[in-house]
Amino acid sequence: MNLDEICYKNTPIKRVIIKIDFLGRVAELNDNLPLPIADVIKQSFPIAEAKDVVARELQISNEKVTENNKNVREWHFHTEERNATLIIEEDFFAIQINHYISFEKIMLVLKEIKDIFFTQYPKLLSRRLGIRFINEINLNEKNPFDWKKYINPKLTSIFEATQNPSNIIRAFHNLEVKYDDILLKFQYGMHNQDYPATIKKKTFILDLDASFSGILKQHEIDIYLLKQHSIIQKQFEYSITDKLRSYFGLKLPNND
Repeated sequence: MNLDEICYKNTPIKRVIIKIDFLGRVAELNDNLPLPIADVIKQSFPIAEAKDVVARELQISNEKVTENNKNVREWHFHTEERNATLIIEEDFFAIQINHYISFEKIMLVLKEIKDIFFTQYPKLLSRRLGIRFINEINLNEKNPFDWKKYINPKLTSIFEATQNPSNIIRAFHNLEVKYDDILLKFQYGMHNQDYPATIKKKTFILDLDASFSGILKQHEIDIYLLKQHSIIQKQFEYSITDKLRSYFGLKLPNND
């Protein structure tokens, strides 16, 4: 399967989060956001809010651990529909998307913001890069535990671990896989929003979080984001069947 040709008409993606953690802090951001950065951000995120939050900081010295609280400024920028938010603090910025269109669109917006940010602070480096896709598959079917037509059966064997699946109130797995220098945290199963009641709704979660911890320069961030996205996409496609792809309205390029 060519992953570049996959385009779902109805995506199960409920949320996408991309976060860039800085090596060191940009103290200036606690007072103001430089105008060149604000101008670029407001092209995609025109609604601005500033919040003061309390950050906890651990300090280790002479085998003694102390915890300090300090106030930091948190900048929030929203799209007009408020379906995506950019968050900036002195040591990171993150984008949260609640209405997914395409990864290409996300990358274009992110690149504009990232480039102006690193231009304003040319010595800035990234110490950690994370990208997370939360997929929620909801089906209106009677048996909430029958996923054999939709989910790779290797992911659903947990339902056979009890004599009576109808008594299950939560069935959730945590899997961590290392791909060279990228870590994939994969959480999947039926989380059950009605917990601790038994599971009634047919909802399956595929939560994929890929991260890289290490020093990255500005131009390296895009390269690693593409690598992380590819790992997430491969794991997602491995986890579902053609029946579910059809349900999502898989549409290949150049097809009507």
